[in-house]
Amino acid sequence: GAEIGKVQGPVKTQFGYHLVEVTMRTA
Repeated sequence: GAEIGKVQGPVKTQFGYHLVEVTMRTA
């Protein structure tokens, strides 16, 4: 997982490409 507070992406989603801001550690 990315560090908390960092911004990762662009991430491909069903809605298209988005920049995802990490707000909680999931991995």
